[in-house]
Amino acid sequence: MDLHFYFPGTYTIHLESLHVNQKLDQLVLQGVSLMASVADIKAQADKALAAIAAESDKDDAIIALVTAETAMITALKQQLADAIAANDPAALQAVLDALTAAETSALSNAQRVTDAINANTDPAA
Repeated sequence: MDLHFYFPGTYTIHLESLHVNQKLDQLVLQGVSLMASVADIKAQADKALAAIAAESDKDDAIIALVTAETAMITALKQQLADAIAANDPAALQAVLDALTAAETSALSNAQRVTDAINANTDPAA
């Protein structure tokens, strides 16, 4: 089927339905292909964002650990200063015991973080 459009005195448009249908089919295929590409790009972006969020969670966990250990050290420094000022041997021993426990905890945490980094896994796992 052919379509003919005539505009008197200026020009004529002649459309062959087969040719038009082929072009429409090509456009539809391009649209389908474009939609698939957009879906692929979105899936890749979602995957990248999830990976970034997971890394941020790991970073936040390490920051929280370091912050907690810093607060513990600050508190122990104050306890030590108070024990020295009071010239209290029992208080000094208590601070020494707390420092020993803090050292053990810090070494354990440092090893867990190092192992997790080397294994590229979550330290909480």
